[in-house]
Amino acid sequence: MDSKDFIPWFFGLWFITFPLTIFITYTVVTELLDIIFNTGNINRLLKHSDNLNSDPLEKQYTLDKGRQTNLDQSNLMELERQIKYIRQVKNKNSWTNRTSFEEKEKITAAKEISDVFKIK
Repeated sequence: MDSKDFIPWFFGLWFITFPLTIFITYTVVTELLDIIFNTGNINRLLKHSDNLNSDPLEKQYTLDKGRQTNLDQSNLMELERQIKYIRQVKNKNSWTNRTSFEEKEKITAAKEISDVFKIK
């Protein structure tokens, strides 16, 4: 297929080729203008990203990952106590669930226990 065959097809299917040509031209031109006018910002961001030190973040990640894999039974029990305390506080603050004196005692006891055994 040479250019003599292509041109009649291009103009023959003008209702498809013209909008497609306009869309492609618009997309390419806007992307090029965006790159041209934002070159200073792009270079500034790249300069800052090259100077980032990610070693502390990697150390923190490995420490946190190690803590998560080495959970023992006491930590899990403490998490369970804290979850129960949060649920009791939500029920206490809810206007639909009126708390009795015994539930208030449980809430204060759970609060005291959670204050003693906080996980950092």
